[in-house]
Amino acid sequence: MTQNLPLKKAFLVNAVLTALALAGCVAKPLTPEQSQKVDVVSAVSLLGNDFHIDALSRPLLRHSEKSLDVSAWKIDDTFRDLLREGSVSRGKEFRVLNLDPVAVEKIQKSRENRWKKVLGKQNQALMELLFRQAEAQGVPYFFLLTNLENPERFPLHQGPAGVFCNDQDPKNARASVYFSFDFSLWDVAKKKKVFEQVVDPSVTEVMTFGDCKIIAALADPETQLEDPVKKTMGLLVDALLDKMGWKKPGQP
Repeated sequence: MTQNLPLKKAFLVNAVLTALALAGCVAKPLTPEQSQKVDVVSAVSLLGNDFHIDALSRPLLRHSEKSLDVSAWKIDDTFRDLLREGSVSRGKEFRVLNLDPVAVEKIQKSRENRWKKVLGKQNQALMELLFRQAEAQGVPYFFLLTNLENPERFPLHQGPAGVFCNDQDPKNARASVYFSFDFSLWDVAKKKKVFEQVVDPSVTEVMTFGDCKIIAALADPETQLEDPVKKTMGLLVDALLDKMGWKKPGQP
């Protein structure tokens, strides 16, 4: 328990940097007219349950990686719930979009087809399913969270989420939570994307940090990292909605 407390403190004190980091990214917010039109929304998260602890250390910039199965965290459900809370707090109605998990899983696997990627059609079946179900269930807009198309851009950060430990300098070793995914808002009637923000490690890794030694010493990282990571997810969702132009009542 004594290890977990300093970890939480280190993560939460610095998480307020999220909004500042996102402010530097290029993403065109909705106009007031567009924002008012989006009055009913849903959310679909297809990030999965992989979580990685990556480390870059001396000598020779040695890179190590450890993967965790954090299915108990329910990352997709958590992001959906956070988007529901964030939308409702901004005066929007939120409706759950029910999808057949078997059909979604089948489509997700087909997205890895090399020829579909070459032809740029890896997302076609997924979007057709989402638009069809959204229309049938009376959902005019939905948020979509998906893994990045080119994750190799960030070879030291395995998506969609993890902790990166940089201990090249033993006196200033740090560990930072990061996220890596695509966040977008879709207009069902027009079948058109109206907002997009790429969430990458350069945006999120400054949000939270602690000591690499604390991460390495965790006896049960799947349990001990859940609370600080989920709090960081909440701050990230708020920052994304702010970036989109959705402000809470009374927020400047």
